[in-house]
Amino acid sequence: MYDRLLPPNCLHIATCFNAIGFLSCRPIDRLPGYILPNGPSGIRGVGTVSEAERTLFADQASRDVESFLRARAIELVPGGKLLLQVFGAGDVKRCCDDAILEVLGDGLIDRAA
Repeated sequence: MYDRLLPPNCLHIATCFNAIGFLSCRPIDRLPGYILPNGPSGIRGVGTVSEAERTLFADQASRDVESFLRARAIELVPGGKLLLQVFGAGDVKRCCDDAILEVLGDGLIDRAA
């Protein structure tokens, strides 16, 4: 999805739901304590990610989004529309189910230990 998928100027509308929330590749091989996409939990005291590690992932995400948008721009006809939706988190709201992910994360951490 981060490369061109279709010939130039062939789409009038394109959609993407959640796919661009995932990276095209890992910028580093391993993050200790990091198992699920919403990251370590400060509330539960599970895992840590350094600022340098966060920067590597943010930079990869930025490159991925740029690649995605450039590819869709080539595929869309002039005036075509791109509809995007993706999970995410802010300071106040999250659009993912943390309770389920926390339970799964605890189980995975127990298995890995």
